[in-house]
Amino acid sequence: TDNEKRPIANVQVTLRSRGQIASSSQTDASGQFGFNRLSLDTYLLLVKAPGYQLDMAPVRSRISMADGTGFQVEISSTRLNVDVPVSLRRTTTIAGSVVDSEGNPAFTGLVVLLKRTFDAMGVPQLMAARTGAFIDALGQYAIDGVSEGEYFIGAKAIRNRDDSGVFPTTYYPGTTDVRNAAPIVIGTNAAVVTAINVVISREDRFSISGHIGVVDEDVSLPVPEIHIAPALDPSDSKTVLNVA
Repeated sequence: TDNEKRPIANVQVTLRSRGQIASSSQTDASGQFGFNRLSLDTYLLLVKAPGYQLDMAPVRSRISMADGTGFQVEISSTRLNVDVPVSLRRTTTIAGSVVDSEGNPAFTGLVVLLKRTFDAMGVPQLMAARTGAFIDALGQYAIDGVSEGEYFIGAKAIRNRDDSGVFPTTYYPGTTDVRNAAPIVIGTNAAVVTAINVVISREDRFSISGHIGVVDEDVSLPVPEIHIAPALDPSDSKTVLNVA
């Protein structure tokens, strides 16, 4: 059933044991599925339904998959007939494009789904929420299986050896400053969210790298969690980087 207890038909349900598929079934119009003539064993029950994700709340007491696609079911001499309720939550597809200011595909790369977190100092940062999606030749992307919540989108280029251009991670709608990234709020009933387009600047970009450490008795020690940002005023010759 879904999160409103309505039956879901044509859901693929698979049992795996010792790395092999033991049996498979598909839900009928009333959301029912079943497996017969199973050996005594511990099985992994996997559920696959486009547009839905397994609701793990009812199965917290079971050993479950990290990606939320299944959980363990034990068939033993004392549990020959097992009734396994499965609840699914509707998920959302986020789709859009990664283009330059003229609407042309910007680069070959990845779009990453991000969530806001906070470091030990309380500074907000964006961390990958799950696997992202490739940007195709037309600059289009689609991320499936997104649960409700607040997210951010980041576009990252995959550089070729002969590519001299440098594109930093650009956040929706078109900023390289994580503080200006716009949130995308996914509700409970949204099936597809489209036109989440990231605009990439074609301005010249340069890469700067180096090492920052604390010199103590001729030993350079790394400094953890240091933030480096470009100087706000490029004409200020005294400050090339702001370090906070």
